[in-house]
Amino acid sequence: MLGKLSRREVAVLLWCPFVVCTGHMLALCGWDGCLVASTKDSLLNTVFVKRGWFWTSTVFWWVVVRYRMEDSVTTRTPLLPLLRRYTITTAAWYVFTQQLWLNVPPLMDLVFVWSGGSCLLDPATTPGTLWLSTSAACRRHGGLWQGGHDPSGHMFLLSLMLMFLLSELPAGSSGGRRRGKHAAFASAAAAARFILWDEPGVLALALTACWTWALLVTAARFHTLPEQTSGLLAAVVAHLSARALG
Repeated sequence: MLGKLSRREVAVLLWCPFVVCTGHMLALCGWDGCLVASTKDSLLNTVFVKRGWFWTSTVFWWVVVRYRMEDSVTTRTPLLPLLRRYTITTAAWYVFTQQLWLNVPPLMDLVFVWSGGSCLLDPATTPGTLWLSTSAACRRHGGLWQGGHDPSGHMFLLSLMLMFLLSELPAGSSGGRRRGKHAAFASAAAAARFILWDEPGVLALALTACWTWALLVTAARFHTLPEQTSGLLAAVVAHLSARALG
């Protein structure tokens, strides 16, 4: 499959490993302290990363719709293949990170449990190990995952979103206005109009930069290298599957 990839797609596939390696280099050199907003309770994590697929979907489809309004019918990118790839990628995100139905945990939690992991509660409150099959339920009970292999959900999500945006935005935003750039920032309202209406691709680029930063922080501060690697590889498989089937 790699032999059939374009240079751009190869660059997309290499971007996330490059960011992850950079994060580990910062950690090894003791420079990871310069990474601000690097706690699990930070605004970046709670508002943006944990709701990342919502933000990615909203920005991406707004860019597609807005630029298609500017393109002629003959130059528009076919929408159906784009929609298929988005649907497959969304399905991969849901299966890997979200509770599937009733008591069926997401794939990342199934891997953890199947590899011998369990939820350990605080001995001061509830001694012993309680059978909680999802990481979300474990956190709600004040417990911690112990044992097993815990694929990094953040690594999976951030890598998947980055690869999706970097691969699809050029196709989805081939048009776009080029008028009024010099007057765009005459006021805050004009700047907002420029970003949200005239050139929403700027918003997509900002979101891509945000996910890149979050991936760098995750690589430097959270999970072990094997857990990060499994999350990254799962994202690569999902991305390549969407490209192949879409």
